Amino acid sequence: MRASLAVRERLAASDPGNALWQRDLSVSHNQIGDLLTAQGDLAGAGAAYRADLAIAERLAASDPGNAGWQRDLSVSHIKIGDLLQAQGDLAGAGAAYRASLAIIERLAASDPGNADWQRDLSVSHEKIGDLLTAQGDLAGAGAAFRASLAIRERLAASDPGNAGWQRDLSVSHNKIGDLLTAQGDLAGAGAAYRASLAIAERLAASDPGNAGWQRDLSVSHNKIGDLLTAQGDLAGAGAAYRASLAIIERLAASDPGNADWQRDLSVSHEKIGDLLTAQGDLAGAGAAYDASLAIAKRLAAMDPANTEWQHDLAASHSKIGDLLQAQGDLAGAGAAVRASLAIAERLAASDPGNAGWQRDLSVSHNKIGDLLTAQGDLAGAGAAYRASLAIAERLAASDPGNALWQRDLSVSHNKIGDLLTAQGDLSGAGAAYRASLAIAERLARLDPEGSESECEEEGPLYSIEYRASIVLPACRSCESDHRDLEDVDLPGRNAREGLFGRLRRLFSRATPSEVPIFIPIRRVRAALFDRLRMLPRRPAPPVPEGHAAKAVCCSVYAHPRVPRGQTSMVHMISHNVQQT
Repeated sequence: MRASLAVRERLAASDPGNALWQRDLSVSHNQIGDLLTAQGDLAGAGAAYRADLAIAERLAASDPGNAGWQRDLSVSHIKIGDLLQAQGDLAGAGAAYRASLAIIERLAASDPGNADWQRDLSVSHEKIGDLLTAQGDLAGAGAAFRASLAIRERLAASDPGNAGWQRDLSVSHNKIGDLLTAQGDLAGAGAAYRASLAIAERLAASDPGNAGWQRDLSVSHNKIGDLLTAQGDLAGAGAAYRASLAIIERLAASDPGNADWQRDLSVSHEKIGDLLTAQGDLAGAGAAYDASLAIAKRLAAMDPANTEWQHDLAASHSKIGDLLQAQGDLAGAGAAVRASLAIAERLAASDPGNAGWQRDLSVSHNKIGDLLTAQGDLAGAGAAYRASLAIAERLAASDPGNALWQRDLSVSHNKIGDLLTAQGDLSGAGAAYRASLAIAERLARLDPEGSESECEEEGPLYSIEYRASIVLPACRSCESDHRDLEDVDLPGRNAREGLFGRLRRLFSRATPSEVPIFIPIRRVRAALFDRLRMLPRRPAPPVPEGHAAKAVCCSVYAHPRVPRGQTSMVHMISHNVQQT
């Protein structure tokens, strides 16, 4: 590939006015960029894609009526957008994707019967949808994904025998499914995923030797498995995950040198591990995680410069660490979590501008903090939590509109608050919790209907949970407010506004002697409940000697089985802590 590039560079230099040779050179840069991206060399890929873009811009400007060159420019912008998104520069990626969309919209409007341009337009809408999802704008993402789906439905209907368009339609159904899952509409998500699965099954059956379609079928089974897990059907989820695993095992065995299929196999083992963990089979989960880790280690060792594989390895270590901690093996958990942290530190240092890797590093520090807390090393935990907080603050400040980063910052403040409470610094804890509440209020205003979708460190949050965690004072004069808060069932927006108002009143009436104690509630998973109930909670932090307190923790959430827009529930749980 580089030999071809060298030849084209000489030809283009010998006759700069030859547009065809310039375009050939642009294509070579594009191919080099794709290769470097696959190898994890994002900086090198960026240089190649920008060289491609510069040529495409010159050609398009030299002949604005040349539709082919306009399309080339649109594709170049998409490549830049993909790169910037991979590097965590969502604002830059958005600018690139919108530049591409503007070009392809003009082309598609100029010739509505041109199916290729219609498909390009569907791709551009999908890219915008992916970006808005990453930025937490689910409403905007939904509009983009549905625009893409509408085009693909028309194309697929116009030529049912076109397998490529059928596959595009399957992908769009999956995107809609992912969006609806994030919004808590699991019934709608299920319909979308099953529509995708039906297409994937037809394509795979029509050509069993087509490895790409077999892989698509494996992905569809995984999507169904994720959905069933969220709905609490762990047996059904297991069947789906194992169907996916069987396909990818065959593919990986047929070509052991295919790194992509090996990676898919690692992911499938990990999903089986997650399922077994949810079922309480920690031994079986450990075997699955170990199988995933073994593949991740081989891939990472095969190409240490491949940042994606290094990232996968860090994630595998983290899974093992979580499992070992759950089994009470804190020493083993520590080794695994620190192995994950070491990789996260190297990746973050190798590209300080990559926001995704910075976030991973923040999450790793939090995991170290959790582990040290469990071991009783509160000083060490504090250092870890503050390292995480520093990163979360930088990310949140760099993009105030990114809901995920804002929520990360809220979580970091809560962890600092938990630590300070355990250390007896109740004033500091209160400040941390108030900082978390301030973020929660901002996010609530941005998403008044409760359609927030967030990710915990370990995976997707399948029920819609808005976690407004706060400490409440043990104030006798506030007893009526406490009773008011304990059982509230109001229409979505009013529930939130009423809740936050009452919390503010309680704070304003507290005195320094009224001790706030924070009791965190774990996230709500629809998979584990038939009714609106909370998961078991961690014990409250110890009450400092000589104090008594009443603590109330709240979580506002909409259960996925409740039709969207009808009801949000505020579930309050009170604990009385008395001095001994």
